[in-house]
Amino acid sequence: MPNSQHTEIAATVQRMADGLAAKAPKDWRRAVVRAFATEYGQEFHRVWYALANGRDRLVDTAAAPWTELSELADRVRTSTPVAIELVVHASGEFEALIAAGLSRRVGEGRRVGEATSVQCVLTPGVLPERRGDEQPGPTNPTQAGDPAEAVQLFHEYLRLRAEILGRADDLPAPLAPEVRQRLEQDLGVALPEDLRALYALANGDDNLGLLVGHPWSALQDVVGIHTNDRWWVTDDDGDRVFAATGLQPDSVVCDADPPHRVRRSLDRPGWVPFAISTGGDFLAVDMDPTRDGRPGQVIRIGLHHDDGPSYLADSVTTLLRWHVEALRRGDYEHYEDGDNQYLEVTSADLARWADSRRDRQYHQVRLTGPDASLARLDPVTQVLTVTDGGAVDLDPVRRAPNLWQVRLVDCASTDLTPLRELPVEVLDLGVRTVDLAPLAGHPTLRVLVLRGASGVDLAPLRGLPSLFGLDLSGADVHDIAAVADLPGLRQLTLRPDQWRELSARTDRLPALAAADLTGDPSPQEIVAWLTRLGAADRVQHHVGRLTPRD
Repeated sequence: MPNSQHTEIAATVQRMADGLAAKAPKDWRRAVVRAFATEYGQEFHRVWYALANGRDRLVDTAAAPWTELSELADRVRTSTPVAIELVVHASGEFEALIAAGLSRRVGEGRRVGEATSVQCVLTPGVLPERRGDEQPGPTNPTQAGDPAEAVQLFHEYLRLRAEILGRADDLPAPLAPEVRQRLEQDLGVALPEDLRALYALANGDDNLGLLVGHPWSALQDVVGIHTNDRWWVTDDDGDRVFAATGLQPDSVVCDADPPHRVRRSLDRPGWVPFAISTGGDFLAVDMDPTRDGRPGQVIRIGLHHDDGPSYLADSVTTLLRWHVEALRRGDYEHYEDGDNQYLEVTSADLARWADSRRDRQYHQVRLTGPDASLARLDPVTQVLTVTDGGAVDLDPVRRAPNLWQVRLVDCASTDLTPLRELPVEVLDLGVRTVDLAPLAGHPTLRVLVLRGASGVDLAPLRGLPSLFGLDLSGADVHDIAAVADLPGLRQLTLRPDQWRELSARTDRLPALAAADLTGDPSPQEIVAWLTRLGAADRVQHHVGRLTPRD
């Protein structure tokens, strides 16, 4: 960084520190500023005073140092988020930290701004292997939908609706053929033939909610949603799993029901949303299915599907057929609200979208207590959590061939041998004693978290082909330097004392893409940590004293 810019930043930090001290409440001990600068400017901030009585007082938004934060953001912002932190002490000293790729995680129930850990993204864009990418393509690559039948069903659906409502639906006219062709080219993904045929009849439904209550989007809106920032996912499904949630155990992506039809991803270029709910979820056509799926199948994705998509139907044609059959059977509710009439289909087939989140919960088994029995596990179980389980017998997990995640919370011990046969990807072990030997050579284990154990031998982790993230902060291990022998490791979480010990024991580290330091360290402690990581060049550390007041 040029010396002139460094000087300007130091001057801005000085003004901000002086301003906070001048506005400080009585009996304050320190003022704290934590903000982020992105390529768009100053995006987030939190400012508070720590008081002598042990309480914290948030600074009103209007009184925050907006001018100085905006100046700093303008000077330091890049494509990578930059942390801006300032601590001002009532004794007159202050220190500021400006670091690229740094973020603090704040846990529930913590004091204002108190973090549980600090993460530094050392190499942006390095993500775990996405399981959906590894799945095979469809055995039957033909589309299940039929455009001629879809058109016939759509006309019949509208006729039945008009008969019930006493009036015909007024739908937007279709776009010209050349416009539809251009928009589909802009989409970058070929629409299934049945959905394409429907857009030749109407350009969406103008918020009528014809498709299980989801308004059918105009074609130009489909292109906009698909090609712009897909806000319901953080960057992409890899970032959602890694950069956004780190080693959180809920990062696993579950399989849909029935299995092996939809790829285990949070988002894919071949998923084209064409109808949206009021809650931020979408019906999408899936043009990139896996083994037992069909191109053009209908899935549900969006804000409430952060553990994976849901499967609805093999095609838009089938979806329309269910609507028609439901109306013919009388499986609907017709009601009025003022001048508006509503028609809600209530068939079991179409209720899948409403029940999709509850259905996915069947994949998750949660047990509590020392007498908790794993007998509930069955072939649909994908996530297992046992809390206060004493000595946990994992033998019944053999009945769950698609078990992706196991989490033990405050348990005494367990034998990990049964997991050798299963495709477990995320293993969060809150146990007092554990032997990792059964994990040796495990082919799919991606994230391992250890909490509460002591005397852990890390040697069995050598050679794990998929191990991406390791959190040892809650455990005591025999030889912390063993992490240097994990060449595929890309994310490592340690306590401050563990980072110091690792630095003292070895100068070799895997090519970490992200590192986490637990606790709520000061700017000076963060600088020392980043220096040990060889990342001192990404941080500025400013220290000084308040300007004497007249």
